[in-house]
Amino acid sequence: MATLVTAEATPVHAYSQSSPNFERGCQFLQSQRWPTGLTGAVMKNMAHTCFRVFIIDDSGSMGAADGTRLVQTSRGLHAKKIGCTRWSELAEAVKFHAEFAYQAQSLCEFRLLNAGNPVRIGNVEDGGASRNYIMQLMNGSPGGVTPLCKHILQVANLIRTMETDLRAQNQMVSLTIFTDGEASDGNVAHALKQLYNLPVRIIIRLCTDQESIVNYWNDVDANLELHLDILDDLFGENDEVRKHNKWLNYAEPLHRCREWGSHFKEFDILDEAKLNMDQVRTVCALILGGDKNAYPHPAADKAGFLNYVKRQQGTQPTVMNPKTKTLSPWIDTGKLGGGGCTIC
Repeated sequence: MATLVTAEATPVHAYSQSSPNFERGCQFLQSQRWPTGLTGAVMKNMAHTCFRVFIIDDSGSMGAADGTRLVQTSRGLHAKKIGCTRWSELAEAVKFHAEFAYQAQSLCEFRLLNAGNPVRIGNVEDGGASRNYIMQLMNGSPGGVTPLCKHILQVANLIRTMETDLRAQNQMVSLTIFTDGEASDGNVAHALKQLYNLPVRIIIRLCTDQESIVNYWNDVDANLELHLDILDDLFGENDEVRKHNKWLNYAEPLHRCREWGSHFKEFDILDEAKLNMDQVRTVCALILGGDKNAYPHPAADKAGFLNYVKRQQGTQPTVMNPKTKTLSPWIDTGKLGGGGCTIC
């Protein structure tokens, strides 16, 4: 029987020289209708982000029924936005990341706030035992309190033991915190300050749109000088992106990419401002693939740029659009080239 890989059993430095399984990781992502460009970008990013930690809030409040999921119909051509518990919404995301970590053999540590010891997936072939254990936990029910500070401090201590090697190899750690509330064991801002000056990027993935909780985390972000990004659920992020960049289909693969901790600055600002021409060009290349410089610059050749995007897009699978609930291309070239757009 395969042995579960716990954090205590395997030091992180044991994996530092191992490489992800590029072929298996790409196959998994493409089976999920990921485009060529985004697939390659995420896989290549693993060379820079060598270790990922997911802190998973399994407290009792995660049983609240104000979560959302995008569920495809039986024929797969349409989808519906359905209500669910916060835990069901979170579980869907965590199961994806656990499966991807196993398929790509990319080192990840999964920490549930209340259930068991941290478990590592990736870079050790354990027959899927660790992956299966995480899946089993996510099929359970949430319960307990929210000891976020304890886990953040443990992760900070872990990264300190890795810091010298990380800096020598120009690598970083990604920390994603899935939560719906405030810490129950202290001041989370003080705990996060322990990550100051460490090679780490932080993603706060909120599993609620409750105003007081959103404000709580926004205040934390505003008062900390950290590489920190706050994400809503798929529908909330899509709404924010559409305020500034209506030409982009903010589909689930892009959301999972950001939860995973693959950092591309153009993705981070999609929900904050209208992209300029260079940024639009970069985003199209990141998603659809190909050399960015092969895309005609929209400032010099708008028609050429739009035609190139159409050709690249024609080779990619359509993806479920969270706004229209139908399979759609990634880039709406009509809106991208129409009145009021950045490239006009």
